[in-house]
Order: sequence, then C-alpha cells, then structure tokens
Amino acid sequence: MPFFPGFTAITGPNGSGKSNISDAILFVLGPKSSKVIRAGKLTDLIFNGGKKRKNPAKYCEVSLVFDNVDRKMPIDCDDVILTRRVKRAPIKNNPDNYYSYFYVNGRFASLSNFVDLLTHARISGDGYNLVKQGDITSLVEMGAVERRKIIDDITGVSTFDKDIEKAEKEGIIAEENIKRISIVLDEIDKQFHQLKKDRDEAARYKELRDSLYENKAKLAFKKKQDINVQISEIQRQIESYEKERKKLENGKDKLQKDYKKARELFAEVEQKIAETGGDESRGLKEKIDHIRMNFVKVEEKINYVKDEVFDLNREEKEISINLSKVQKNISEYEDKKNELSNTISIKEQELAEKETIFTGLKGKIAHSDDASMDLSRELIRMREEYNEKQNQLHEFKLTNDRFEKKLEILNSKIAELEETHSTYEFEIKDIDWQLEEIGKGRKNIYQNKE
Repeated sequence: MPFFPGFTAITGPNGSGKSNISDAILFVLGPKSSKVIRAGKLTDLIFNGGKKRKNPAKYCEVSLVFDNVDRKMPIDCDDVILTRRVKRAPIKNNPDNYYSYFYVNGRFASLSNFVDLLTHARISGDGYNLVKQGDITSLVEMGAVERRKIIDDITGVSTFDKDIEKAEKEGIIAEENIKRISIVLDEIDKQFHQLKKDRDEAARYKELRDSLYENKAKLAFKKKQDINVQISEIQRQIESYEKERKKLENGKDKLQKDYKKARELFAEVEQKIAETGGDESRGLKEKIDHIRMNFVKVEEKINYVKDEVFDLNREEKEISINLSKVQKNISEYEDKKNELSNTISIKEQELAEKETIFTGLKGKIAHSDDASMDLSRELIRMREEYNEKQNQLHEFKLTNDRFEKKLEILNSKIAELEETHSTYEFEIKDIDWQLEEIGKGRKNIYQNKE
C-alpha cells in the first residue's frame, strides 16, 4: 500500500481492516507489548483458517519500504526495506511457540539492528510516530514529568543522553584498558630485561661450561698420556725385572746344583778333615763358609727381586684401575656435555620464541596505543558535544520552567473549563431527557393522528 507525499487517508466501514494497516506498521516497528497491536500474543496475528479452520497460515510477514534519500537511516540506499516475519514453531510443552525473524533489504538482521536504524530516523514502535485512540487524552491528563519524557523522546534528547552515557562508559572502559595495557607493558619490560639478563647469563654459562669441559678434557687427556707413559715405563721395568728374574732363577738353579755338589763335596771334605785334621781342613772350612755366605746373599737378592716384581704388579693393577676410572669420567663428561648442549639449544629456541612473542606484543601495544589515541580524541570530541548539549539542556530547562508556569495557568483554566464542562454535561443530559419526552409526545400525537 503506497503512502504518497501529502495527505493519505484510508477509509471504510467497520470491520473492513483499517486498523490492520496501523497494526501491520507497528508489527514491523516492534513495540514492547503485543497488546498495542490488538494481540494477546504474536501468534494471534497468524491466520488461523477462519471459522472452519481450513488451510491455516504458518507465518505472517510485513515489509515497510522507507524513502531514504535524505539518509536519515545509516544505510547507503535510497530505499530501505524492513521486513519482519513471525513463524509458528510448536513444541511439546508450548504449542504457541514461535520464531521471529528480521530482514533489512532482504538480508537477515536482529531486533537491535531494527531499533538502531529506526532510532536514527527517530521512529519507534513505542513512540508517538503513530497517534492512536486515547493518546491525546492521555497526553493532556498526564503529569509534567511524564510529558517531559515524551518531549525528550520526540526531540531525540533521550536518545542523545543514552549515547552520551554509552560514550562515557566506553571512555571509562578505554581508560581502564589503557591502565591495564600500561601494567602489561611494565610487566613485559621487566620480563624483557630479565630475559635479556638470563640470555646473557646463559651465554656466559655456556662459554664457561664449554671452557670447563675443554679444560677437563685436556686435563684428562694429559693424565691419560702420563698414565700411558707410566704404564709403558712400568711395563719396560717389569720386562727388565722378568729378564733379570729368569736370569737369577737360572743362576739360582745353577747355584743350587753347585750348592748340592758343594755340600756333597763338603760332606766328603768334612769327613776327610775329620779323618785327617790340621791346617788344610781349616782352609777348606773357610772356603765353605764363604760359599755359604754367597749363597745366602743370592737368596736374599732373589727375595728382594720377587718383592719388587710383586709391588710392580700391584702398581700396574692400580694404574689400570685408575685408567679405567679416568676413561669412565671422560665418557661421563662427554655425555654431560652433549646433554647440556641439547639443553642450551632448547633454551636458545625458547628464548627466540619469547623474543618473537615480545616483538608481536610490542606491535599489538603500538596498535593499541594508536587505538587509545583515537579513543581519546573521540572522547574529547564527545565531551565537547556533551558540554554543548548540556548548555542546550539548560536552555530547555529554562524554557520548560516557563512552559510549566504557563501550564499551571492552563491547568487552572482547564479546571474551570471542566467545571463548566460538567455543568454543560448536566444541561445536555437534561436537554436529552426533554428531547426524549418530546419524542414520546410526538409518538403519541402521531399515533392519535393515525
């Protein structure tokens, strides 16, 4: 149904559906109460099939087409089509369940999108764009505070107050975010310095540890060389002692044989001495004693060599044990070196990741600083607008005070007029009674005339 520029009137008899047109418009504008559109619930607006309940509808849909050439609605289109649909969706416990859908130029939207668009155009389902029956009377009879609210709604002051309140809340949130960002920045700086310190200490530790392992390895290698030299020297001594031992054992065997022969000879000589006696026997005895002394010395030397060989064998075993321990320590040091190298590589990788995260955080912080500057400028602009609106509001209050004084005068006149009105009503009732009596008299006269 087109509403052309100028005055458009829709007429018709009772029951022809005139009110359905205003109800359809209100249905799209979305009032808070469905009773405004003469419905207990929104599903009452869906055609139920009539008296015979044949072919009931599953949904109802209304579209309003607005001329948006002046761009009062924040959409870059000359025509804005707002569509609302209510569809039945009965469930087990609630047969009257339904879904409500909203569309802007054929695209799905929400009720808040509708309200935002209509608010910018100063249109509201609960406002005074549509004047219904009884609105004028209620406007006259309501108090000054309620009437002031209506004026604020019509002029858009209340909407602007809401925008100011919303902007102030957003400004407070922005300031809190800036404070939190500052705290995060301080913490990041502390962590960065600590990480840098840890990295320097880790690098210094790695350098010292590598130097320590290198020195330990050199020391172990030097010990190994010394031990090998000692082992070689001891081995040579052992071989020399073995040769000397074999030589002495051979000499021992020979001496034992000679000793046996000498004893046999000594026994024979002693026997002869015993038989003969004299100086010759004494000389032979001295020779025998000399031979015995030499034999004792040889035995002592053999025992001494045996002890030295035993000590050398024991020293060789201890050196072998020490060498195995040194080799074991070297392998353990190598394992620890590899393990610490792996740990250092992991720490360096973690440090690189943290530096990457820190760089990303610095970028985000720089971006948030730009956003906070934009918010600050927007907040300053809104505060200036707020101060300007406060001045306008003060002027409105002064004007309102003048209107209230005039309103008091008008209220007194209205009270007088109401008294006059009640008097006139009584007179009208009296006249109606007289007319009724006259009508009855005319009826009797008409009957008498017939």
